[in-house]
Amino acid sequence: MKILRLKYKTIKSPTTGRIWLDRNIGASRVAESSTDKLAYGHYLTHKEAKAIAKLVKGFRLPTPEEFKAEQLEFNKLKMPMPGYRSRTDGAVYREGSRGRYWSGSVSGPDARDLHFNSSATNPDNTSNRAFGCSVRLIKN
Repeated sequence: MKILRLKYKTIKSPTTGRIWLDRNIGASRVAESSTDKLAYGHYLTHKEAKAIAKLVKGFRLPTPEEFKAEQLEFNKLKMPMPGYRSRTDGAVYREGSRGRYWSGSVSGPDARDLHFNSSATNPDNTSNRAFGCSVRLIKN
């Protein structure tokens, strides 16, 4: 399937059996390591992430519960650690040491995201919707 002019495949989770896109939205390839810059993809606001998810038939943003169920490790879904884009200055922070991926869930004015590093995972983090985070879609 094509999304934003890039061709995507799917990957089946060995943990849950759920179907995910094989890489982040905007990434030119599947991640070869957790710090693979060509696999980071776009840093999207929550509004942009929701808009793209609506365009991809049969896929959507995952829930925090789906992130949690995956018991994420890099080698399972090839999710790199691209960091995030600041909502205030537009700079990218924590590149190569943190992963932040939007979920479809919101909490008041904020949205929920998966936040992880090499030693901890929070599948239900709360962030301002203007941050730029990565997006990995899951099949309905």
